[in-house]
Amino acid sequence: MRLTILLTMLLTYTAVSGQDLHFSDYYHTNMALSPAMTGMMNSHYHLGVAYRTQWGTVGTPYRTMAVNGEMTFGRKPGRASFGSVGVLLLNDVSGVASYRQTGAHLSMAWHQSLSGDGGTYLSAGGQYGMVQQAIDGTKLTFDSQYDGNVIDPNLQSGENINNATHVYHDWSAGILYNYSPSDIHRWFIGVSGAHLNRPRQGLLGDERIRQNIRYSIQAGGDWMVTDRITLQPRAYVLYQGKASSYTFGSWIRYDLSDYREGAAFAFGTLHRLEDAQVIMARMEWRNYGVSVHYDVNVSSLARASRTYGGFEMAAFYRHPLYDMGKRIPVRCADF
Repeated sequence: MRLTILLTMLLTYTAVSGQDLHFSDYYHTNMALSPAMTGMMNSHYHLGVAYRTQWGTVGTPYRTMAVNGEMTFGRKPGRASFGSVGVLLLNDVSGVASYRQTGAHLSMAWHQSLSGDGGTYLSAGGQYGMVQQAIDGTKLTFDSQYDGNVIDPNLQSGENINNATHVYHDWSAGILYNYSPSDIHRWFIGVSGAHLNRPRQGLLGDERIRQNIRYSIQAGGDWMVTDRITLQPRAYVLYQGKASSYTFGSWIRYDLSDYREGAAFAFGTLHRLEDAQVIMARMEWRNYGVSVHYDVNVSSLARASRTYGGFEMAAFYRHPLYDMGKRIPVRCADF
């Protein structure tokens, strides 16, 4: 009975503590941060992948993967406003029992021009997702499997959790304001809410266990300091239940076109308050890019983890807008 209660607590920990799937740099999976960011770009479509692993030094590592794609539509000559649609696939595996969350999310957004010249936008977006939770109960052992000497995993445990699964619907929404008076200054700020329907969590059917709404504030921009150097400050704040996260920092991007056409290199750091210092590097070539991130743990777990936090890697492709004609280009920060 005590083990059953403990298992219940483990299976529902994500909902109770308010922790959500996360990346160090949400801006390479922007639809996971706010659906209003879907398609806010001066490209026809964008494809990206991201992978993260963490806590490998203190137990079974947590692994998170994202695949995302987004495209714009309705970009007519002489009209700055446009729409966008995107798909985000997420998979997260954690713990010795491979607690898995797999989700498919569809995002749509409308970007209303407030200036008519592609420089100022008010965007609103919504997202619907379907998520499956599952656990591999065959990797767990119980006191009922004690044979008098050792725990024998081949003995029947009497627990009916080998194929425990749960599927829920997930709704999110957000708004985003983009102000870009010129190519030198491009700024944005937005707010969003995820899990607005507070879906049921856990695998044991308790209707009282609900996912907390996650509120988010995002802000940042691109500031071209010289013809070659651009500062890209980024910040976001997350609130979910009793949990909160404050992340801020900046990229420094250097244009390498003098050496190779379309090439650029960026490096920077993000600080997640009372948690980690994130070291980042990114390489771009024409429409492709690859970035790596490493978390240096500065939290209360720094000693146990030997300061090792998480490793994150992302890659993207942006398909340019050909045959612009009289279409108005979009000035916005480089997500």
